[in-house]
Amino acid sequence: MTLGCEDDYDHLPHKIKHAVSAALQQFDPDFIIKVDDDVFVHNDLLLEYVARSRDARAYEGRTIKNEVGYLSSWGIEKFKLKKNREPEFVEPGSYCAGPMYYLGKEASKIIAEHMDPEFSKFEDYNIGKTLRDHGILPATTNLFYDEIQPFLDRQAIAWHDVFHVFKNGVVRDSASNVVCLLKQTFDELEKQADEQIKALELEEVYDARVILRKL
Repeated sequence: MTLGCEDDYDHLPHKIKHAVSAALQQFDPDFIIKVDDDVFVHNDLLLEYVARSRDARAYEGRTIKNEVGYLSSWGIEKFKLKKNREPEFVEPGSYCAGPMYYLGKEASKIIAEHMDPEFSKFEDYNIGKTLRDHGILPATTNLFYDEIQPFLDRQAIAWHDVFHVFKNGVVRDSASNVVCLLKQTFDELEKQADEQIKALELEEVYDARVILRKL
C-alpha cells in the first residue's frame, strides 16, 4: 500500500491518519491494529486476542497514564525538522503507547475524520487526544512488552525491540541482559505467521504494518 504522505518520523501522525483512512476505504475492517516495524508478534496469540468480541469504539493498548501533563523531549533525536526538535507540552490525559494498539471501527473512523496531524508530533499522544475529545478513553491491555522474556515464554502477544538491538542473532532486553537467539527463531515465526494468514484468510498490509481481519 502506497500512502500519499512523507515516510519519516516528522510526518508519522500524517502517515498514521493516511494509513487508517486507506485501510477503512479499501477493506472496511471491523478493527485496526497498529504495529510498529520493530515489534515482533506471536500471530496465534494475536488472533486469540482479536477473536474476543469488542465494542466498535474500543481503544486498547499499553496505557500511558498522564495526570498532570509534562514537557516531553522523547525521541527528539529522531526528528529532522527544526520545529520538531523542540520539547513539546503533553496535556493531561491517558493514551496508548505507540508501538502497538487496537482501534475498533468507530474509533478508526474518528481518527480518519477528525485527527489533526499538526496538533502534535507525537502520534500516540495525538491519537489518544483525538479519541478523548470524542468521548473514548483507552482500556489497558498489555499487547506488548519492552522486555523479551515474556515474549519468549509466550506470556506476551508481542515484544518491542525498544533499543533496536536485534541483530546477528543477539538480543538485549531493556535491562541490558544479553539473550542469545538463533535468527531462525524469528524466521520460523514469520513462516508460521504466513501459514496462519493463508489458513484464516487474514489480510495483512505490510507497508503500513496494519493487520486487518473481518470477524
